[in-house]
Amino acid sequence: MASVISFLIIIAISLLITRIAAVAFSLTGLSRDIANFQALSAFTGVGFTTSEAESILRHPIRRKIAMLLMLLGNAGIVSAVASLVITFTNESKTWYSDYVTSGIIILSILLIWLIYRSKYVKKGLDKIISFMLRKYTDLKVIDYEHFLNRDLEYDLDLISIGENHWLANKTMKEVRLKEEGIVVLGIERDGSGYIGVPDGDFKIKTDDVLKVYGRKEAIQDLSDRKLVDGDKKHKEAVLEEKNIKDFEREFELKN
Repeated sequence: MASVISFLIIIAISLLITRIAAVAFSLTGLSRDIANFQALSAFTGVGFTTSEAESILRHPIRRKIAMLLMLLGNAGIVSAVASLVITFTNESKTWYSDYVTSGIIILSILLIWLIYRSKYVKKGLDKIISFMLRKYTDLKVIDYEHFLNRDLEYDLDLISIGENHWLANKTMKEVRLKEEGIVVLGIERDGSGYIGVPDGDFKIKTDDVLKVYGRKEAIQDLSDRKLVDGDKKHKEAVLEEKNIKDFEREFELKN
Protein backbone atom coordinates (compact mmCIF):
# COMPACT_ATOMS: atom_id res chain seq x y z
CA MET A 1 0.00 0.00 0.00
CA ALA A 2 2.94 2.31 0.69
CA SER A 3 4.00 2.11 -2.96
CA VAL A 4 0.47 3.00 -4.08
CA ILE A 5 0.46 6.04 -1.81
CA SER A 6 3.90 7.03 -3.14
CA PHE A 7 2.62 6.73 -6.72
CA LEU A 8 -0.42 8.93 -6.00
CA ILE A 9 1.74 11.52 -4.22
CA ILE A 10 4.05 11.63 -7.24
CA ILE A 11 1.04 12.19 -9.54
CA ALA A 12 -0.28 15.02 -7.34
CA ILE A 13 3.14 16.69 -7.12
CA SER A 14 3.61 16.36 -10.89
CA LEU A 15 0.30 18.14 -11.53
CA LEU A 16 1.28 20.87 -9.07
CA ILE A 17 4.67 21.33 -10.77
CA THR A 18 3.09 21.65 -14.23
CA ARG A 19 0.61 24.17 -12.81
CA ILE A 20 3.40 26.28 -11.31
CA ALA A 21 5.27 26.15 -14.63
CA ALA A 22 2.12 27.09 -16.59
CA VAL A 23 1.59 30.15 -14.39
CA ALA A 24 5.27 31.08 -14.78
CA PHE A 25 4.97 30.74 -18.56
CA SER A 26 1.84 32.89 -18.61
CA LEU A 27 3.64 35.60 -16.59
CA THR A 28 6.17 35.84 -19.42
CA GLY A 29 3.40 36.68 -21.89
CA LEU A 30 2.15 33.30 -23.14
CA SER A 31 -1.61 32.77 -23.27
CA ARG A 32 -3.04 30.43 -20.62
CA ASP A 33 -3.87 27.66 -23.13
CA ILE A 34 -0.40 27.70 -24.71
CA ALA A 35 1.28 27.94 -21.29
CA ASN A 36 -0.62 24.88 -20.02
CA PHE A 37 0.18 22.87 -23.14
CA GLN A 38 3.88 23.77 -23.19
CA ALA A 39 4.28 23.05 -19.46
CA LEU A 40 2.76 19.59 -19.87
CA SER A 41 4.78 18.99 -23.04
CA ALA A 42 8.09 19.88 -21.37
CA PHE A 43 7.33 17.89 -18.21
CA THR A 44 6.44 14.72 -20.11
CA GLY A 45 9.27 15.17 -22.61
CA VAL A 46 6.97 14.99 -25.62
CA GLY A 47 8.73 17.92 -27.29
CA PHE A 48 6.27 19.13 -29.93
CA THR A 49 7.99 21.21 -32.63
CA THR A 50 5.74 24.24 -32.92
CA SER A 51 6.09 27.99 -33.22
CA GLU A 52 5.14 28.22 -29.53
CA ALA A 53 7.97 25.85 -28.62
CA GLU A 54 10.37 28.00 -30.63
CA SER A 55 9.22 31.09 -28.74
CA ILE A 56 10.15 29.30 -25.51
CA LEU A 57 13.63 28.45 -26.78
CA ARG A 58 14.26 32.07 -27.80
CA HIS A 59 13.15 33.45 -24.40
CA PRO A 60 15.79 33.07 -21.62
CA ILE A 61 13.31 32.83 -18.72
CA ARG A 62 10.97 30.43 -20.54
CA ARG A 63 13.96 28.30 -21.54
CA LYS A 64 15.04 27.96 -17.90
CA ILE A 65 11.52 26.97 -16.87
CA ALA A 66 11.36 24.34 -19.64
CA MET A 67 14.76 22.88 -18.71
CA LEU A 68 13.75 22.56 -15.06
CA LEU A 69 10.48 20.91 -16.11
CA MET A 70 12.34 18.35 -18.22
CA LEU A 71 14.62 17.41 -15.31
CA LEU A 72 11.76 17.12 -12.83
CA GLY A 73 9.63 15.28 -15.38
CA ASN A 74 12.23 12.58 -15.96
CA ALA A 75 12.67 12.06 -12.22
CA GLY A 76 8.92 11.99 -11.63
CA ILE A 77 8.15 9.51 -14.41
CA VAL A 78 10.94 7.14 -13.29
CA SER A 79 9.72 7.31 -9.68
CA ALA A 80 6.11 6.70 -10.70
CA VAL A 81 7.03 3.68 -12.82
CA ALA A 82 9.19 2.27 -10.00
CA SER A 83 6.30 2.62 -7.53
CA LEU A 84 3.96 0.80 -9.90
CA VAL A 85 6.44 -2.02 -10.44
CA ILE A 86 6.82 -2.49 -6.68
CA THR A 87 3.03 -2.44 -6.28
CA PHE A 88 2.31 -5.16 -8.83
CA THR A 89 5.29 -7.45 -8.13
CA ASN A 90 4.69 -8.00 -4.44
CA GLU A 91 4.80 -11.79 -3.93
CA SER A 92 2.73 -11.77 -0.73
CA LYS A 93 -0.40 -10.44 -2.41
CA THR A 94 -3.55 -12.51 -3.09
CA TRP A 95 -4.91 -13.38 -6.54
CA TYR A 96 -7.52 -10.58 -6.45
CA SER A 97 -5.31 -7.86 -4.96
CA ASP A 98 -4.17 -6.61 -8.39
CA TYR A 99 -7.78 -5.79 -9.32
CA VAL A 100 -8.40 -4.02 -6.02
CA THR A 101 -5.14 -2.08 -6.30
CA SER A 102 -5.86 -1.10 -9.90
CA GLY A 103 -9.33 0.10 -8.91
CA ILE A 104 -7.93 2.18 -6.04
CA ILE A 105 -5.29 3.73 -8.30
CA ILE A 106 -7.76 4.57 -11.08
CA LEU A 107 -10.34 6.08 -8.71
CA SER A 108 -7.66 8.05 -6.84
CA ILE A 109 -6.18 9.44 -10.05
CA LEU A 110 -9.67 10.40 -11.22
CA LEU A 111 -10.34 12.17 -7.91
CA ILE A 112 -7.00 14.03 -8.06
CA TRP A 113 -7.71 15.07 -11.66
CA LEU A 114 -11.23 16.31 -10.85
CA ILE A 115 -9.87 18.38 -7.95
CA TYR A 116 -7.07 19.71 -10.14
CA ARG A 117 -9.49 20.64 -12.95
CA SER A 118 -11.89 22.48 -10.62
CA LYS A 119 -12.05 26.13 -11.66
CA TYR A 120 -12.08 27.20 -8.00
CA VAL A 121 -8.97 25.16 -7.22
CA LYS A 122 -7.21 26.43 -10.36
CA LYS A 123 -8.11 30.03 -9.58
CA GLY A 124 -6.87 29.71 -6.00
CA LEU A 125 -3.70 27.91 -7.05
CA ASP A 126 -2.95 30.50 -9.73
CA LYS A 127 -3.23 33.36 -7.24
CA ILE A 128 -1.00 31.63 -4.68
CA ILE A 129 1.56 30.51 -7.28
CA SER A 130 1.66 33.94 -8.92
CA PHE A 131 2.21 35.63 -5.55
CA MET A 132 4.96 33.18 -4.55
CA LEU A 133 6.74 33.49 -7.89
CA ARG A 134 6.77 37.26 -7.67
CA LYS A 135 7.85 37.29 -4.02
CA TYR A 136 10.53 34.61 -3.99
CA THR A 137 11.91 34.55 -7.55
CA ASP A 138 13.48 36.99 -9.98
CA LEU A 139 10.61 36.52 -12.43
CA LYS A 140 10.02 40.25 -12.93
CA VAL A 141 7.53 40.20 -15.79
CA ILE A 142 4.06 41.51 -16.54
CA ASP A 143 0.91 39.46 -16.04
CA TYR A 144 -0.39 40.10 -19.56
CA GLU A 145 -3.79 38.55 -18.88
CA HIS A 146 -4.45 41.27 -16.28
CA PHE A 147 -2.51 43.96 -18.15
CA LEU A 148 -4.66 43.59 -21.29
CA ASN A 149 -7.95 43.09 -19.39
CA ARG A 150 -8.51 39.85 -21.29
CA ASP A 151 -11.00 38.64 -18.68
CA LEU A 152 -13.25 41.57 -19.66
CA GLU A 153 -14.47 42.53 -23.15
CA TYR A 154 -11.01 43.32 -24.54
CA ASP A 155 -8.63 40.87 -26.15
CA LEU A 156 -5.48 40.40 -28.20
CA ASP A 157 -5.94 38.39 -31.41
CA LEU A 158 -4.64 37.60 -34.89
CA ILE A 159 -6.36 38.49 -38.17
CA SER A 160 -5.26 36.70 -41.34
CA ILE A 161 -5.71 38.69 -44.54
CA GLY A 162 -7.13 36.75 -47.49
CA GLU A 163 -7.55 37.95 -51.07
CA ASN A 164 -11.15 39.05 -50.51
CA HIS A 165 -10.61 40.63 -47.12
CA TRP A 166 -11.58 44.28 -46.78
CA LEU A 167 -8.13 45.23 -45.46
CA ALA A 168 -6.18 43.70 -48.36
CA ASN A 169 -4.13 46.21 -50.40
CA LYS A 170 -5.12 49.19 -48.24
CA THR A 171 -2.89 51.45 -46.18
CA MET A 172 -3.31 51.88 -42.45
CA LYS A 173 -4.35 55.49 -43.10
CA GLU A 174 -7.15 54.36 -45.43
CA VAL A 175 -8.72 51.79 -43.10
CA ARG A 176 -8.65 54.02 -39.97
CA LEU A 177 -8.98 51.09 -37.57
CA LYS A 178 -8.48 53.27 -34.50
CA GLU A 179 -11.88 54.80 -35.22
CA GLU A 180 -13.29 51.30 -34.69
CA GLY A 181 -11.42 50.99 -31.40
CA ILE A 182 -8.86 48.55 -32.79
CA VAL A 183 -5.11 49.03 -32.45
CA VAL A 184 -2.68 47.20 -34.76
CA LEU A 185 0.33 46.23 -32.66
CA GLY A 186 2.26 44.59 -35.47
CA ILE A 187 2.10 42.65 -38.73
CA GLU A 188 3.74 39.36 -39.66
CA ARG A 189 4.65 39.10 -43.34
CA ASP A 190 6.34 36.27 -45.22
CA GLY A 191 9.75 37.34 -46.40
CA SER A 192 9.77 40.54 -44.35
CA GLY A 193 9.47 39.16 -40.85
CA TYR A 194 7.65 41.23 -38.25
CA ILE A 195 6.70 44.88 -38.65
CA GLY A 196 5.95 46.50 -35.31
CA VAL A 197 3.49 49.38 -34.91
CA PRO A 198 2.97 50.08 -38.65
CA ASP A 199 2.52 53.75 -39.59
CA GLY A 200 -0.21 55.31 -41.69
CA ASP A 201 1.54 54.76 -45.01
CA PHE A 202 2.08 51.05 -44.42
CA LYS A 203 0.15 48.95 -46.96
CA ILE A 204 -1.54 45.75 -45.80
CA LYS A 205 -1.09 42.86 -48.24
CA THR A 206 -2.67 39.47 -48.83
CA ASP A 207 -1.36 36.76 -46.46
CA ASP A 208 -0.35 39.33 -43.83
CA VAL A 209 -1.22 38.44 -40.24
CA LEU A 210 -2.24 41.38 -38.07
CA LYS A 211 -1.78 41.38 -34.31
CA VAL A 212 -4.59 43.54 -32.99
CA TYR A 213 -5.97 44.69 -29.65
CA GLY A 214 -9.50 45.88 -28.97
CA ARG A 215 -12.99 44.79 -28.06
CA LYS A 216 -13.59 41.10 -28.79
CA GLU A 217 -16.76 41.83 -30.76
CA ALA A 218 -15.03 44.48 -32.89
CA ILE A 219 -12.08 42.20 -33.63
CA GLN A 220 -14.38 39.37 -34.67
CA ASP A 221 -16.33 41.70 -36.95
CA LEU A 222 -13.12 42.93 -38.59
CA SER A 223 -11.76 39.40 -38.97
CA ASP A 224 -14.89 38.31 -40.90
CA ARG A 225 -15.14 41.49 -43.01
CA LYS A 226 -15.14 40.98 -46.79
CA LEU A 227 -14.45 43.43 -49.60
CA VAL A 228 -18.00 43.36 -50.95
CA ASP A 229 -19.58 45.11 -47.93
CA GLY A 230 -16.44 46.23 -46.10
CA ASP A 231 -17.01 49.98 -46.33
CA LYS A 232 -20.52 49.65 -44.97
CA LYS A 233 -19.33 47.43 -42.10
CA HIS A 234 -16.56 49.90 -41.33
CA LYS A 235 -19.01 52.81 -41.01
CA GLU A 236 -21.24 50.72 -38.74
CA ALA A 237 -18.24 49.75 -36.58
CA VAL A 238 -17.10 53.38 -36.30
CA LEU A 239 -20.59 54.43 -35.22
CA GLU A 240 -20.76 51.58 -32.70
CA GLU A 241 -17.43 52.59 -31.20
CA LYS A 242 -18.53 56.25 -31.01
CA ASN A 243 -21.72 55.24 -29.16
CA ILE A 244 -19.71 53.16 -26.69
CA LYS A 245 -17.29 56.02 -26.02
CA ASP A 246 -20.17 58.49 -25.60
CA PHE A 247 -21.84 56.15 -23.11
CA GLU A 248 -18.58 55.72 -21.17
CA ARG A 249 -18.08 59.51 -21.00
CA GLU A 250 -21.65 60.05 -19.76
CA PHE A 251 -21.21 57.35 -17.14
CA GLU A 252 -17.93 58.91 -16.00
CA LEU A 253 -19.50 62.37 -15.67
CA LYS A 254 -22.42 61.00 -13.63
CA ASN A 255 -20.08 59.24 -11.23
